[in-house]
Amino acid sequence: MASTNRDIEEELRKERFRQDLFFRLRVIEVDVPPLRERREDIPLLAAHFLESYGARYGRRIDGMTREALELLTGYEWPGNVRELKNVIERAVAYLKGPVITPEELPEVVVRSARRQDRYTFRDWRQMTLERLEKEFLEKTLAEHGGNVSHTAKALGIHRSTLQRLMRRWNISAS
Repeated sequence: MASTNRDIEEELRKERFRQDLFFRLRVIEVDVPPLRERREDIPLLAAHFLESYGARYGRRIDGMTREALELLTGYEWPGNVRELKNVIERAVAYLKGPVITPEELPEVVVRSARRQDRYTFRDWRQMTLERLEKEFLEKTLAEHGGNVSHTAKALGIHRSTLQRLMRRWNISAS
């Protein structure tokens, strides 16, 4: 398994990456978006790293405060999961009690996340509603075996409306 944060096709075009190596490595390609595009993964990853580093350092950790978690989810994570992992290890190392607080987080995370507090309640509400809509459509479609007509009828909407929503959320009937 190999990963890169570079545009590998661009590197190939500019002959900065060997084509033979590229074809040898490219058996199965998995595209993982950057952590800043998967903020919903941050609490789960942070909890995993907390448990791991708590065990490694022999520390009892009961979790983190809501404010600390909000700071982590508000940060842009230019170093992706590796950076989050390092931040959690640092927090465990500096931990004074059983719960991670903003005090244990690096200043760059605290300052940047507070500056990034750009979402309004309306923005968060809209994002949550959109995610719920997509999940609801996927679940209902699955309950009806991928049959668009039956799903539309169950939802009380026209088939064309369901198809438009499926296109919007990139949902396939299969």
